[in-house]
Amino acid sequence: MTPNAKLAQACLEQEGAFEADVEVMILKTPETFTQKRVHTCMFERLGTSDGEWFHKEDFVANGEKSMKQVKQACMEQEGVSQADADLFNKMEKPVTRPQKCFYACMFERFGTSDGHRFDTEVFMENSEKVAQNDQRMISLAREMAERCDGVENEDRCELAAEILDCLRGD
Repeated sequence: MTPNAKLAQACLEQEGAFEADVEVMILKTPETFTQKRVHTCMFERLGTSDGEWFHKEDFVANGEKSMKQVKQACMEQEGVSQADADLFNKMEKPVTRPQKCFYACMFERFGTSDGHRFDTEVFMENSEKVAQNDQRMISLAREMAERCDGVENEDRCELAAEILDCLRGD
């Protein structure tokens, strides 16, 4: 299942909608309240909406802008400082519970975690986009994904710390 299909499925479940609601949205603007809620859910999860406003510039932006928006949203959601959030860019080990939960938010928004397990497939899809055909980077990402396949934890924040440890090879 592709990341977009997973995203759509999660939003369908969250909003109690049907696949037909998503099919309609592909062909035209959502009309019903449920279709609009699924639409909003998808844009929120993609980091291009804050639930009130659609951010066109972030929808069409490069990865850096999208990363900034996701990072800001996770900072607000988890109540961490800029210094705490900057740990993520350096892949530094989170120590406090809020730092771990910030990592969880980032991993969840990028689809590499569902809050219970590491998603190898989505990690590889994201890595291939970033690597842009750099076979060395893709090979390193594949090694990381294989090493981390199966990382699970019911605590989303502890899971994020375990995923990071695994990715770093700790």
